[in-house]
Amino acid sequence: MAVSAVVGLGAAAAASTVAGISATAIGAAGLAGAGVAASYKNSKDAANAQREAVNVAQQTSTNQASAIDNQTAALKAQLEEQRKQMEQLTLNNQSLLTQQQSQYEQLISGQQKSFETLLTEERTKADASLLARDTQFTGVLAGQQSQLEQTLAAERAAAQAGLQQQSQQFNTLLTQQSSQYEQTLAQQREQAAANAQLAEEAKNRANQKKPITEAFIAKNERQGLTGQSGTMLTGTGGITSASLPLGKNTLLGS
Repeated sequence: MAVSAVVGLGAAAAASTVAGISATAIGAAGLAGAGVAASYKNSKDAANAQREAVNVAQQTSTNQASAIDNQTAALKAQLEEQRKQMEQLTLNNQSLLTQQQSQYEQLISGQQKSFETLLTEERTKADASLLARDTQFTGVLAGQQSQLEQTLAAERAAAQAGLQQQSQQFNTLLTQQSSQYEQTLAQQREQAAANAQLAEEAKNRANQKKPITEAFIAKNERQGLTGQSGTMLTGTGGITSASLPLGKNTLLGS
């Protein structure tokens, strides 16, 4: 942008200079022609004077054109010099820009390395802090776990003691109840046996068998007549008078 601006300024100056030279040349030619025409105004050779004025004007124009060409060449040389200077300035600016970019990259690289180093240090500090907190938390947790285990052990021991005491009380109560039940059951059995005995005796008394004594006597008499006085119960010895009463505990009783 700076090079284009300088080149543009140089071109504008050159154009202005050429325009000034052209205007000067035309003005001079006009003045010369006017002077010649005035000197020959009353002369017969006015046409020649006019032709001479034209020639003078042409010569002046030629001289002015040559001057303009010289000025143009000088301006072109000046512009070429300025262009070279601009190119050299551009090269210098590019070299300076390259150096600045390299310095900037080195600065960025150094800052990045410093930032990475700082970040590494911060991470190391953070890891150490986390490790310390973890260790502290582990110690606190271990202490709380130990206290909890002790509390649970005490509660378990208390619960076991309570259960053992309740078990002993229950066993004692169960033993007492079992003893009372066995006593009650024994009493009930004795009472039932007594009741059964009484019922059996009552039944026996109610259902006593009465032998047909007349038939026995008649049979015995008949057997006595035949010489056989024994029975299956008494044998050949016969029946004694002591065994005749009937009862439950006698051979002939029910």
